[in-house]
This record gives sequence, C-alpha cells and structure tokens, in this order.
Amino acid sequence: MNGRTAMNIPAKYNTLVNRYLKRNPTEAHSLGIHQFDGKLPKYDPMSIQTMLEEIQEDITYLIQFEKRGFENKAEELEHSVLMMRLTSEQYQLKELESFKEEPLSYLFPLTLIETSYVPRNFASRDIRIQSIIQIENEIPNYLQTAVSNLNDILAKPKILMAINFLGGIISFLEDKLIGFMVQSENETLIQEWSTANVKAVNALKTFEETLRSEFLPHSKEDFALGVDKFLSLLKYTEFIDLDFDTLLKVGQQDLQTNFSELQEILDSNGGTEFLRQVLSETPNSQELIEWARDALSRTREFLLDEKIVSLPTKKQCEIIETPNFARKFAFAAMSVPGPFEPKEASQSYYWITPADLNLPEEKQREFLSIFAKSSLEVITIHEVWPGHYLQLLKSNNTDSDIIKIFSRSITMIEGYAHYCEEMILEEGYEPFDRIKLKVGQLLAALLRNCRYIAALKMHSGQMSVSEAKTLFTTKAFLNEQSAEIEANRGTVNPMYLNYTLGKLLIKRLRSDYKTEQGENFNLKSFHDTLLSYGSPPIVALRKLMLKNPGERII
Repeated sequence: MNGRTAMNIPAKYNTLVNRYLKRNPTEAHSLGIHQFDGKLPKYDPMSIQTMLEEIQEDITYLIQFEKRGFENKAEELEHSVLMMRLTSEQYQLKELESFKEEPLSYLFPLTLIETSYVPRNFASRDIRIQSIIQIENEIPNYLQTAVSNLNDILAKPKILMAINFLGGIISFLEDKLIGFMVQSENETLIQEWSTANVKAVNALKTFEETLRSEFLPHSKEDFALGVDKFLSLLKYTEFIDLDFDTLLKVGQQDLQTNFSELQEILDSNGGTEFLRQVLSETPNSQELIEWARDALSRTREFLLDEKIVSLPTKKQCEIIETPNFARKFAFAAMSVPGPFEPKEASQSYYWITPADLNLPEEKQREFLSIFAKSSLEVITIHEVWPGHYLQLLKSNNTDSDIIKIFSRSITMIEGYAHYCEEMILEEGYEPFDRIKLKVGQLLAALLRNCRYIAALKMHSGQMSVSEAKTLFTTKAFLNEQSAEIEANRGTVNPMYLNYTLGKLLIKRLRSDYKTEQGENFNLKSFHDTLLSYGSPPIVALRKLMLKNPGERII
C-alpha cells in the first residue's frame, strides 16, 4: 500500500476496515490509501446487496464490544466513530437509496481525476495515468448502471445540479487533461489514455443527454426528504437526536440574533447605503487571488501572535481557482491531503470561484460582491486559518488510524470553521475597519442561518426552492445569482444546516467546559483539546471533554 506510513489498525478491526475501504474506493483514495486507485464504486444490485450484508455483519460484530465495555475513552471513541460510519452507510444505502434518487452521487468519484490524480504527487505520473485510464475505462458501464438504477421520476433540481456538474467534468476531460498526459514520455500509455478518454467523454455526454431528454421532461418539483428521513439522517450521520421543532427554533433564534445585530450596525452607520459601500469594496477578477493571498498572511500572523490555538504548521496552502465542476456548488473550499498521503502529495489547495468571464461585466461585478474585502477575510478565516486547513491538518495527525479514517463528522468540520469566524473577532482580530469586518462576519453567519432554515423547511415540504431563494436575498443579502446557487444546493445537500448547527453545538460545549474548568479555563487549551480528537461527532466530544456531559447539547 502506498502512503505516508502503513496503517496501524487494531487486529480486531482489520477485516472491518479493509471491507469498508474496498466498498468505498473514492474515500480510500481521498484518505491517501491508494491500493484501490483506479476503481469506481459498485452500484449494481448484486454489489449493493453484498455491501448491505457486510455492513450488517460488521455492525453486529461491533455490538459485542459495546456489551463488554471499554478499557478507556480512546477505545470507546474508536468504537463510536466506527459505529457511526457504518450505521450511516447502511442508512444511506438501505433507506435513502441515494443511488436511485441522486444522479449527482455517481459524479463525485469522477471529480478526483481533476482534484487529486492530476495535482497530487502521491505516485509517479505514469502510475497516476494508469489509474486514470482504469477509471475512464470503467465510466461507460458505470454510467449505464446509473441509468438502470435511477428512478424513472427524479426531482428536477437534482437533475439540473447533475447536469451542471457534468459540464465541468466533460470540459476537463475533453480539453484540459491532455496537458497532464503529454508530459509522460510513454507514448503507448498516452495512446491508451486517448482511446479510454474518448470513450469516457462520449459516455458522459450520453449520460448528460439522457438526463436532459429522458429524465428532465418527466421530473418532479418535489425533492423533500420528509421530516422523518431528515431527522434519521441527522441521527445516523451525526448522533444528533433532536426533534424538528427544537431544531427549527434554535435556528430561527440564531438567525434573528444575527439579523438584529447587523440591522443595528446598519442603522448606526447610514442604513443600506453603508451595506452597499461594504459590498462595493470588491476585487476585480484579476485581483481576487491576490486579495485572498493577503488575507492568508494576515490571519496566520494573528494566530502566531495570539494564544488562541496551536498551529501544526506555518506552511501556507496554495490558492487556485475552483475546478469547473464545482463552481455552481461552492464559492470557496479547502482541499487538504489525506492523512496517509506521502510528503510528495502534501499540497493543500484553497479554492476560490472566479466570476464567469462570459457574463456581462455588470453580472461579473455582482457575483464578485460575495468576495467584498470584509467577506473575503471571513471566508479565509473559515477555509484556512484557523478554520478547515488548520483543523484538518490536526485531524490528520491524530494518533489513532481508526480516527483518521472514520472520524469525519461534517457538523464538526463545518461547525468548527464557522465558529472560528465569530471567535477570532471576539479575540481581537482587526486587520482593518472593525465595523466593516463585523458586517462581513454577520453576513457569513446569516448565509449559514439561511441554509439551516432552508434545509429544514425545504425538506419538510414547508418551503419551495423559489421561497428559499427569497430567504437568501432578504435575510442574507445575497444577489440573485448567489441566492439561486444556495437554494439549489439545499435540494441535494439537506445537511448543509451543519454549519450553524455545529457552531451552536461547539459554543454550548465551550460554555459547559468553561463552567467546569472555572478559573483554570484557557481558550487555547480548549481549542487544542477540541481538535486533538480528530473530527468526531460533537456529541462524542462532549463525553470526552466534560466530566458531566449532561443531556442538553444545544
């Protein structure tokens, strides 16, 4: 197996871990475990049945250890994250059946060609090319399986999102991948790739046309999971067992708190004209990356000067434009190497989505308003310092390889990064006008508040996509383009409430931790302890960090 080091898995979990990684080759690759490179997930009926049988066997196997008890908290945590991941996987396959409802689920594995196989030096170029050829050779049958699996009537927003993704994937394979391939000196390998690439691109175009001509005309507007499935998904993926009304109430309260605070600032500084002024301090397309690079330097320097959290590295990540396939899904994102990658593949990338140069200049400026100076600073705090980049590097360096592989709570990861936006300002971060920076932080909070409310209401049938778009424009002050992207995102990502939910859970944990520590409370110690366990569910963190975790989690 390639990687930074061989995995050190307790013998009792060896079979379970190997079966999990084999079932999930895309995830194995992202972790830096490369023995399954070149393979796509298996979604044919026989494979799905085999997977479900394996998962149930492994869950039953884990239960016996639960009955015996655990020697220490570390062993209990490993067991918890294993159980969480397996029950989540089982629920997704058995109850949600995403492979029947989500054409997008078939496309994520294909994006690794652009985001990992090409840019990360985890193996020689020719070995990576061989893996790409394997993937591209599998694509035609893989997409035929997708068409066979997908229900005849799909939700229209999910089809449109998949079509958007396909455009970016096809563009990269057809026009840009050749630049990587021709750097090989193996002409036979290049020719082999060229043949596979033509077949893969044709299959992708056929799949796109099938979605447009066969699925889209018969699509439905209804995409909602329903309350029961929504709450079950939250329970099985995050161990969060809250009723719908409680979830909605705390989200509405946080939205109102942030909206009122922003309104108070605007009322004291000239009203909406002040907001327009803040949002007008925007880079042009040529300045965007440089502005983000300046924000990287400022945030890191602040963390070096202040006693807030230990830094695992002083190395900066590289800023690049967001890959085409993701541009209608994310304005910014962080791509960090997996915990088992070799040093040669240690590149970390901060993705920034540029304006579409094909749009009129006015529309480009409108889009770039999401990167106004104050907002870009907050985005950088979230994505890099002290947010995702720092947190995921710390997670990659935990002692337990079980934690590295299975401890990937999205509510912890996104909640922590969102929590950092507010926390760093509380600790005195003030690189420029503090009021404008506060406006940027509140706008970011309101965006996540609206995601939270939209997720709950859209997937309970209480809100349409159009109404969600209006929510984003009126409460988060997004422009029309951005609001539409956010509303559509919620149709395929019901758990994008995890930003605000995770932030609220961490703030509650910090409050309880501070109460228990009394005069001994230290913010840096809290953050270092919080991040030392990887990225487990925050409910599990409460048991690890508190003497009395109690019943109330939010």
